[in-house]
Amino acid sequence: MPKRSLVPALRRIYLLLALLALLQPAVHARLLPNRVAAWFGLDGSPLLWTTRPWLLGTMSGIVLALALATIIGLRAWCGRHDDADRAEACQRLGLWFGLVTTGFVVCVFQLVLEANARLIPQLPMGTLGWLAGSYVAFAAVWAWLARR
Repeated sequence: MPKRSLVPALRRIYLLLALLALLQPAVHARLLPNRVAAWFGLDGSPLLWTTRPWLLGTMSGIVLALALATIIGLRAWCGRHDDADRAEACQRLGLWFGLVTTGFVVCVFQLVLEANARLIPQLPMGTLGWLAGSYVAFAAVWAWLARR
């Protein structure tokens, strides 16, 4: 019985996550004021203000760029392997990294959107710290696995 590849399923899951991430700003658009915080200090207070369309457009642009870089970049990077098993492993590891990275970005965006939906924007730095720490731990384990 031939070995089934996990890559097509991971690619579909990634594309679904990217599509949902692109919809995230549109879902929250009506909940935000016209003037929103785009940058927060270490204490969670707003440091830079911008317009709602600019913030939502920037969020969508980041997700789109990340999705294109993941899908197109992996094909180019992993396509250079002559061995099919190595190319498969490269795609699988790359898609996992793309999934978790996109998920991390979506979570950070959600924190920013929720902070801006409040009367006085305040980013929950404790939550962001745990989220960032978890992502760094994942990236370290991923890098260790990718070297093997």
